[in-house]
Amino acid sequence: MIYEYFAAPDDRAAASAYEGGPEAAGLPWFWVKGVDPAVDLAPLVALVDGALDGEVRLVSDPESDWCWVMALPDGLGVALAAAGAGRRAEAAAAWARVLGGRGELSGLPGFLERLAGLGRLAGWQLYCRVVL
Repeated sequence: MIYEYFAAPDDRAAASAYEGGPEAAGLPWFWVKGVDPAVDLAPLVALVDGALDGEVRLVSDPESDWCWVMALPDGLGVALAAAGAGRRAEAAAAWARVLGGRGELSGLPGFLERLAGLGRLAGWQLYCRVVL
């Protein structure tokens, strides 16, 4: 699976990334393998800000069998951006221990930095497009 993480001003704009992806929709994005928002992000949310709800929610067609667009937990981008590089590095190390053998662990610090970069877009929400 491919995971395209991106930022959008709202769910409607995020849902526009369903067909062609965030790049085609003109939204800032990056892709990764192995960091599933529905499975792997809850521990990260708890590590970054325990007050945040760790749930993702679907903003695209729930009947799709090849692609989904999900909203990441509200406030995650802001919390990551505010955490600072040192705190994000600590969170990445702790997150790697929680994930164990899942995902590409060596890439977690870079993943958090890129997600924090998207989180710096004032008023925008974080999303992920999952493609089979």
